Amino acid sequence: GAESSVDERNREMGLFRRQQQQAENARDEAYRQRNVMERQAKISVAKEEREEGLVIIKAIYGVMDSESYEWVGDRRLCSMDATAQVQFWVQDSSVHLPAMSKKHMLGFYDVMMGLKTGDWTRDKPATTDDWEKINYLARIVKRWRGSWRSSRLEDKRKLVVVLTVRYKFAGQIFEVMYYDDQAVDLPSSGATIVTI
Repeated sequence: GAESSVDERNREMGLFRRQQQQAENARDEAYRQRNVMERQAKISVAKEEREEGLVIIKAIYGVMDSESYEWVGDRRLCSMDATAQVQFWVQDSSVHLPAMSKKHMLGFYDVMMGLKTGDWTRDKPATTDDWEKINYLARIVKRWRGSWRSSRLEDKRKLVVVLTVRYKFAGQIFEVMYYDDQAVDLPSSGATIVTI
């Protein structure tokens, strides 16, 4: 009865604490790798700025709610600044990262490790072309549904891992988002021009 329920909660909390410790260790290792990459990234920025080439202004790798497209979880563990990591790979004013999870790449880690697994499900991302339609529909559905929930399953958040990149190229600033398993090609024809 109540005793087994308490035992179950304690077991879950212990598992979550171990999972959080693993996430912190993975994050610390990724930051050590990033520190090694930063020197080359700074050299790349200087070269690219002289040539009006590709300069990564800000890159964030993290977990988003696939309905609201808001960042979720503990910001220390569920998202990371990936600016130096992306700039590190810039060659001749372009960058190509393979179609695989970025958590397997130098300077990255599994940002999903910082989340309590019972509270979410991994959503299958749509194509980047559908991004605007999905974002618009998500806002409409969220407004229509309000806070009403019909079941515990519906309370689980559908999450997706993304890499967002704001970059400067040929004197203009652009922004683009990639789902974790997508190839990253910058500059991107799918990027949005950012007006400041």
